[in-house]
Amino acid sequence: MIDLLNLPEYTYPVLGLAIGKPDQDPALKPRMPRSMQFFENEYPSNNETLLAGLQDFDEEVHRYYDLRNTERPVDPFSDQIASNAVDSGVTSKAVAPNAKRQGFRLER
Repeated sequence: MIDLLNLPEYTYPVLGLAIGKPDQDPALKPRMPRSMQFFENEYPSNNETLLAGLQDFDEEVHRYYDLRNTERPVDPFSDQIASNAVDSGVTSKAVAPNAKRQGFRLER
């Protein structure tokens, strides 16, 4: 992307946007309810409600991906998020080489 956009040193692409009309009419990807994403002033104290909502969302996401490709199993959404949180180096391993190439110093 850096080469395609001919980006100068000390710049890094953060957002990509594609505009067009899809060949297919796929179902809309499920979105987590706002009530599970945003909290005012504090985290909710009722974990059972959050866990039940997360389980419902896991099922909804599973149905969505199952409709797209029944041959390709997908881990539950909550497992994917937990896995990414544990292995925080995944993103930096992918981003670091290009960021360094653009002149950013990433050493601490």
